[in-house]
Amino acid sequence: MPGLDKVEQTIAATQPGVRSAVGHAPPPATPTQGHSPHQAIRPVLSLKEQKELLRDGKIWGFHCSKCKHDRFDPMLRCPKCGSTEIAKRQFSSTGKIVSYTIQSVASESFLNETPFAFALIKLDDGPMCSGWVPYIRNEKELPLGAKVEYVSSYKPGMMFEKR
Repeated sequence: MPGLDKVEQTIAATQPGVRSAVGHAPPPATPTQGHSPHQAIRPVLSLKEQKELLRDGKIWGFHCSKCKHDRFDPMLRCPKCGSTEIAKRQFSSTGKIVSYTIQSVASESFLNETPFAFALIKLDDGPMCSGWVPYIRNEKELPLGAKVEYVSSYKPGMMFEKR
């Protein structure tokens, strides 16, 4: 795009508002967008809906129908292929520990669970997500690759327990 530096070209390629500001037509309307190009794009699953499903013990996320990319975090466009064909999908509540750090000092919400591990978990049939595993004192108690399962909790974040 003439007149734009590399960063501006990247933004223009991914942001509909910037595209129309530099003289290009906005992307076509998607099912989540409706028929008006002025209507705000809405994800197929809101954060509020996702949190309510987590309270019910279900892990829901996002799935690109075009390239099959799965993601726990909200997405309107696929980060891999750029498609707007995004659907919601339920993922397994079990996974394996990929990485973690042990927290021995915590905020007031987690005082009774310290020490705990804040971990990256690769879900069995889906993407990675982060969560916490209570009462982990050292690396011997939670080896990498250990199986964990999501459990609904009144505490913030996603709590997993060792299987």
